Amino acid sequence: MNMKHRTPKIWLALVPAVMLGCVADGVHSDSKAEQGKDPMAGKSKPTEEQMTQAPKVAEGINRFGFNLLGELMKEKKPGENMLVSPASISLNLQAVLFGSTGASRDGLMRALQFSGQTPKSLREGAYGLVYDLLKGDNRPLSIANSVWTIGDASLTPTFKETVERLYDAECRSVPDRSASSVKTINDWVKSNTRGRIDSIIDDLDPMARVFLVNAIAFDGEWVKPFDEKRTKPGDFTREDGKKVEAKFMEQSGEYRYASTPVGDAVALNYKGDEFSMILMLPLPGKPAAGLLDSLAKGNWETIVAAMPSREGSVRMPKWTFSDKYLLNEPLIAMGAGPAFSPSKDFLAMSPALSPEGYIGRVIHKTYVEVDEKGTKAAAVTGSEMRATSAPADEPFRFDANRPFVYAIVHAKTGTVLFIGLCGDPTQTTP
Repeated sequence: MNMKHRTPKIWLALVPAVMLGCVADGVHSDSKAEQGKDPMAGKSKPTEEQMTQAPKVAEGINRFGFNLLGELMKEKKPGENMLVSPASISLNLQAVLFGSTGASRDGLMRALQFSGQTPKSLREGAYGLVYDLLKGDNRPLSIANSVWTIGDASLTPTFKETVERLYDAECRSVPDRSASSVKTINDWVKSNTRGRIDSIIDDLDPMARVFLVNAIAFDGEWVKPFDEKRTKPGDFTREDGKKVEAKFMEQSGEYRYASTPVGDAVALNYKGDEFSMILMLPLPGKPAAGLLDSLAKGNWETIVAAMPSREGSVRMPKWTFSDKYLLNEPLIAMGAGPAFSPSKDFLAMSPALSPEGYIGRVIHKTYVEVDEKGTKAAAVTGSEMRATSAPADEPFRFDANRPFVYAIVHAKTGTVLFIGLCGDPTQTTP
């Protein structure tokens, strides 16, 4: 019999709007996706070391996100949309990493772009980053983690304490692999994505022992809403040259903007000015894939840091899109291969993952809705990049009437929560 069919598995579920997979036992019941009270109230304030390490974790998340999108782009066809949540996937796999040892841990560190860090520095930075992202009342962002044990499986005390302390994970259990247990997990997903993602799994594999889930939900309103009366139909030209009719929003004002050797970028802030959507248009005639490749090679930070406020106008389509990915192969290509092969590396997570365990599936679901009011989301060479600026009396014109890259970003930490490619705003599913 094939070894993999007899070996206990870890399942990961990641859903932007967003869901992440985690393991556990114990019970917490409240949804963390509701806006209102400060989710970090009562939590320990990060130490100086934790805040020092947090930016390094954010940088790793961003590099991982662009690299992952590059892997997924290899299978993209003209006109296809894409959306991933680097933060959701990375936080999910960080939890797995802290339940691993040996080659599996090394591979996950490599794939997640944390090779230059130690597990200790990653632990410190993860807490500081999550605290920064969530601290405060009435947040548009919520992050929830859960770790599910199945049947008589249990977590090691060290792993349980780590995920509860660093990621505020809910450690839960389901009695079996029945439809009722599947519904229990899916209900948690729906509750913690504010109803935008109904489910993450259809069944539980017979060899599954632990299931980790991360959910990120974002519900932001523009600082300056678009006037619905100005929304009009217009042509959007896909990369294959086909034109589709979309509904375009338009407004003028002052925005952070940059014109670079690989394209133009503009930032639209959400209320509170703590989060923004950054849209990037490649140069005319150039594919969005080339822009993504440039961003993955370090130009993202350069461009975002060089976006002065300018007067101008923005025209962009409305769009709603949901997607689902099985991330096993991209993650293996990025260096995480050992974690997907049976070994004793996961006994640090659960004694049920014996004699050998491995990651069975990494599932990622995403959802985004962009309209006049805001956004609901429940993914060249390394030459030097410099932003150029036109004379102050010359307003810019940003017209997203062709494929563009977009990202939802946390201003203080620079963390990319979501990154996507809009290849066709009329496409709602793959």
